Amino acid sequence: MKKIGFIILSLIFNNCYGQNNINMDTKEKFDIEKFNKNAQNSDSFYEYRDSDSTTITYADHGSDYVIQEIPDFPNMVCVQKIFHKNTLHLEEKGKYLKEGIPIGIWSYYDEQGNLIREEDTDQGYNLTWDKLKVMLEDEKVPFDRIFRISRGVNSKSGSLEWLIEWHLPDRVHSEFLIYDATKCELISKEIEKIEREF
Repeated sequence: MKKIGFIILSLIFNNCYGQNNINMDTKEKFDIEKFNKNAQNSDSFYEYRDSDSTTITYADHGSDYVIQEIPDFPNMVCVQKIFHKNTLHLEEKGKYLKEGIPIGIWSYYDEQGNLIREEDTDQGYNLTWDKLKVMLEDEKVPFDRIFRISRGVNSKSGSLEWLIEWHLPDRVHSEFLIYDATKCELISKEIEKIEREF
């Protein structure tokens, strides 16, 4: 019993001591000095590639500032952060697929950078992007040939679905894969000729 008491006291002491050393101002802000320094030759943005080949874009969108992190293939998950223009504090952040589909938890903040709400954009989708990615790898889909990704409610069946279209190596045909996002299963697989407009 004395050991348990000692362990509990040690944990309390460590937690209290640790809290005193934590910088409590963890609210993220837009680095306006970095932006102004690097966007001198452009009206509203600058971009660079970091060490893992992710393209980082800083942009002035008029009413707010935006930072986007866009990785190279095969990674398709991007990060977006929007900042309040008047306070430079974070306004919203989340992840999305390169097709513009929001995924996972998106967080929203007030002008002081305080979290006000979170939205689970995967709600209802048992088949999340991470699970779908594994299934696509099992189907041997090359991510650099994916032409279209969409998800939503099938207007006929009412079920949540993912649609993936990728170009086959012959560059003349596409394969369409449809997954039931509730049951986490492939429900349709078709190959069609690519219609080209000239």
